[in-house]
This record gives sequence, C-alpha cells and structure tokens, in this order.
Amino acid sequence: SKGGYKKATEAAEAALTAEYTGDAAAMMKLLPAKGKEYWEDDKNLTEKQLQDYMQNRMNTYGHKYDEVSVIENSKVTERVNSNYLDKYGITADEVIYYAECGLTLDGEEHDEGNDVYVYKYNGRWYSIYPEYHLIEDTDSE
Repeated sequence: SKGGYKKATEAAEAALTAEYTGDAAAMMKLLPAKGKEYWEDDKNLTEKQLQDYMQNRMNTYGHKYDEVSVIENSKVTERVNSNYLDKYGITADEVIYYAECGLTLDGEEHDEGNDVYVYKYNGRWYSIYPEYHLIEDTDSE
C-alpha cells in the first residue's frame, strides 16, 4: 500500500482510528513518502525506527481503546443543506468541517480556533463563509 487516501473523510477516519487505538503502523500510512524521506535523511531513522518511536510515544502519551468507530456526522450535512443551501435549491454532496484552524496573517501566526465548513456540489468544493456574512447583514437590517 502506498498510503494516503482518495477521500478526505477516509483519511480523517483512519487518523482518528489509529490515534485512539494506538496503532503506529496505521498512522505511518498517513505519512507521505516525502515525510518518511525527511525522517530518514534528516534524522537518520529507518521507517521501522520511526514507526517504533511513534508507537512508543503513542503508548506513553495516548489513550488506547480496543474498538473505535467513527460516527458519520450526517447532521452536519443536513444542517448545511437546510440552513444555507435550501434557499438556492441545491444540496451538498459532502460537507467537511475543519475545526481549530490556525492562520498566518501578515506573516504573523494566529491560533484562534478558526472553524470552516466546506461543501461539495456538482464535483466542486465551496465554503459557506459567504453565507455567514449575508445572514449577519440581512439579520441586522
């Protein structure tokens, strides 16, 4: 397996499952080849050593669960469709919620917990950010 996933949701599910089960081998599949090369070239760690190091850290600092299931949050998609897109007569095929995003503004890093929803419609990804401003503007009038 080359690692990586074709869908963002698959990668997110794999990452959470690996994290909560303490599975460093599964976590290694989420590291791109360039990442593995960095650790090998710059830190002189073989892939096995890197995995062992990661496993040790996960065992030491992580919480380990025997079973993990990721609940598909269809309520998020329903909320985006009903609160934002219904008025346009469109329905999102998929919605991803990115939480706690950090930003670099004018070269300065800000970690203010910025959240964003993006949705896929007709094969293209869009954001509901414009809707926040349209709703705020029309609500204040």
